[in-house]
Amino acid sequence: RPIHEIAAEAISKNDIPEITLALKVLGNAGHPASLKPIMKILPLLKSAAAAMPIRVQVDAILALRNIAKKEPKLVQPVVLQLVFDRALHPEVRMVASIVLFETRPSVALMSSLAGYLKTETNMHVASFSYSYIKSLTRITAPDMATVAGAANVAIKLMSCKLDRLSFRFSRALQQDFYHTPLMIGVAGSAYMINDATTILPRAVVAKARAYLAGASADVLEIGVRTEGIQEALLKSPAADESVDSNTKVKRTLKALANWRTLPTNQPLASAYVKLLGQEMAYLNIDKTIIEEAIPIVTGPKSREMLKGALKALREGISVQYTKPLLASEARRILPTAVGVPIELSLYTSAVAATSLKVKATITPPLPEDIDTMTLGQLKRTDVELQAEARPSVALQTFAVMGVNTDLIQAAVTAKGKIHVNAPGKVVARADILKGNFKVELLPVEVPEHIAAVSFETLAVVRNIENPTSERIVPLVPEVSQQKSQTSYDDSSSEIQDEVPVRA
Repeated sequence: RPIHEIAAEAISKNDIPEITLALKVLGNAGHPASLKPIMKILPLLKSAAAAMPIRVQVDAILALRNIAKKEPKLVQPVVLQLVFDRALHPEVRMVASIVLFETRPSVALMSSLAGYLKTETNMHVASFSYSYIKSLTRITAPDMATVAGAANVAIKLMSCKLDRLSFRFSRALQQDFYHTPLMIGVAGSAYMINDATTILPRAVVAKARAYLAGASADVLEIGVRTEGIQEALLKSPAADESVDSNTKVKRTLKALANWRTLPTNQPLASAYVKLLGQEMAYLNIDKTIIEEAIPIVTGPKSREMLKGALKALREGISVQYTKPLLASEARRILPTAVGVPIELSLYTSAVAATSLKVKATITPPLPEDIDTMTLGQLKRTDVELQAEARPSVALQTFAVMGVNTDLIQAAVTAKGKIHVNAPGKVVARADILKGNFKVELLPVEVPEHIAAVSFETLAVVRNIENPTSERIVPLVPEVSQQKSQTSYDDSSSEIQDEVPVRA
């Protein structure tokens, strides 16, 4: 409720930065009660929110994504109305279609959308929706099976001419891999939103999704928008369609060089990073940030930093870093008609570690006193950089469902472990004067297993008054374990409770 009040106050004052921040908080929370405050910013029914900047409208639509995971039926009519409204900006409609497809629409809804797109006049919206629906037909993950079936029906209703559109129109690409016996998989999505009046893409989004033991999560998502730069370029001679491509490029570079004439009341570009479905950071790049960054890059401080970096590289750098992380901790207790509460718990912990060794060989050698080095000397050098890295990640997840009371504990526990170790060694050579660059991947000593995955499911029952008398029963039948074990190693006669799968 306090966030709702902050959002309402920001809307009344038309405070755009505060509205953006409130939308991101509401989007991370994903509470269904936040739908009403968010709808005040959506351009529905010719409301006053239609006068909001496009970037605010886009943030409001994206704030519905986590709500759609919990209550898709509440979000579907809202975003469907935005997709069908041809008076809205194409970017707003395409972002609304992203949220619509993430609600896992039914066959009827997908067919209605396909019928509407047959008469769509904006080719960017039509191309984006068609490419998204077509990519959904290739999804193999079990939780998206119904969506893939609905997409197959919808794609047959749409015009095949949309399949021949070039990449200058907006596109959505999605590819996944799912291994059913191990119940693991990965999926990647990329969205490129263009506009008929823009030179650069208005927005580019990339997302990675992971599947493990029937559960799925959006691991990482990165998005970039270039709305301010677009408007500056459109006002320049680079937007003239009557000139050739070379002239357009020259005029575009000239317009970017004259950045001091750009407006200060709006960001030139923005970017955000999401981790596990939560927006962790976002950045608005405006004229003020550029003015503050230029003295740092061109001033004496950057020269001192360059000299310090060269000195450290010549002597060699060795770094070791370890970071433990409790990625998720969730518990939910539900009442039942029997009178015994059911508890659902999910815990995920991870440890990331890396060791990095970097050393540079510079020919001819730099002077002993690097402070006396000139830029001309640096340009005449041949630099060879050797780097060896050994990153590794260990991830462990526990999922528990059952009864947890003062007297008795009975639950089903699923435990998964993933350990990845991917060493690498790179040699890069650069002849600065001639402009020659070469990068080589050298062989490196690898561990016995680059990746190891193990998973087990157990049923646990114990009395809290006598914890030592607990009973643990594997849910995987003994016969299945024998078959799985003998299929990989016929010489082994011992049946293990946990069968790791290693690659």
